[in-house]
Amino acid sequence: MRTRVYQLISDQFEMRPSMHVEDIYKLLYQSCMGLGHLIQDREKTLSYLESEMEKAVQSSSAIHELVTEDITLIYPLYRVNLRPLLAKEPDRAGSLFQAMLATEEEMRPSHEDLVFAWYHYVTLENENKFSGKRERLLEYDQYLVDHDFPVQHHSATYRECYNPSYRIISKRAYLKWFDRNEGVYQENIEKAF
Repeated sequence: MRTRVYQLISDQFEMRPSMHVEDIYKLLYQSCMGLGHLIQDREKTLSYLESEMEKAVQSSSAIHELVTEDITLIYPLYRVNLRPLLAKEPDRAGSLFQAMLATEEEMRPSHEDLVFAWYHYVTLENENKFSGKRERLLEYDQYLVDHDFPVQHHSATYRECYNPSYRIISKRAYLKWFDRNEGVYQENIEKAF
């Protein structure tokens, strides 16, 4: 039986085959922890979002990006890609920021789910369930344990190949603030781990 962790990572590999272990971990982190560290100073966060949205309009991606990518494991979440969102709905920084605040308010991050998801991924990798081989898996796993599964950035390769520009938004907040027809929720996958 395919699990949500397996399906989530497989779907991302299809779009972004150059993902490294850091990028897989970041994906699992976002799926279990949501926004994590992002909103500490609201004014600064909104200013940074507006600046990133301006840059996103002028930048491009090496892949075709959907507006939303379903990154649900336990809690229903989207990765909302800024470039296609802005192409469809320009000048939406305020709405996106409100959706981020709503997500932070309604979601309860789960460190325990993150650890389970990570070790489920490691098991899948050790069983060769994904094509290719992620280098440094054991070394990176030890780093995560030693640092209690911290917030991480994307790998340099991921940033160079895919120029990521997105925000993590709960499905409920997205439906409230944006188009109700975007995204697909994968109900057919039975369990997360």
